[in-house]
Amino acid sequence: MGRYSYSNRQILENKVSVTIKEMLNIYHFKNIPQTLNWSSSLSSNGEVFAHVKYFVMIRNRETISPENFIEFTTAISGGKYKQRFSIESQPVHLGGYRYFFKCECGKRVRALWFHNSRWACRHCHGLVYQNCRLNRDVYRLKKYSEKLEKKAETLRQTKHPRLANRALAKSLEYSNLHQAAVDAFLLRRGYVS
Repeated sequence: MGRYSYSNRQILENKVSVTIKEMLNIYHFKNIPQTLNWSSSLSSNGEVFAHVKYFVMIRNRETISPENFIEFTTAISGGKYKQRFSIESQPVHLGGYRYFFKCECGKRVRALWFHNSRWACRHCHGLVYQNCRLNRDVYRLKKYSEKLEKKAETLRQTKHPRLANRALAKSLEYSNLHQAAVDAFLLRRGYVS
């Protein structure tokens, strides 16, 4: 008995996120103390559905401190919600520090995601990557196609053109089946119209 290939979990790539890497690119954590303010609008299909203000405070970059935090103020139709996550630092072997958010669940994560009117890690929201959602059979078709292409190339080099053409035709057939399966999956999930 196989497992059901399509789960009801939401796709991670479709959600808004804030990553430590983005914050480092915007503003370097070098001087102490530091604050960072910025805001953005969250939109879906061209319509803005929330306004978010971010406030980041780094007082001590060398230790885990409650004074290091990021605070989200999210304004969504009729309400304002505030959430605060601490920012932890970890020394790196050759110097410098690696930063993490501390999620509500206690995990150290490198990104926080906005879903269901709140910020949390992908584990709390139950989000999955797009690649995890594709059926294993789809990948199997792609693998067969690539394998037959290599076989056809080998057969051509060993002077068997007729067998090489058969293998290439079969490879093309598997490749077309693979593409049709991917297109059907994307259409079913509403990513392509």
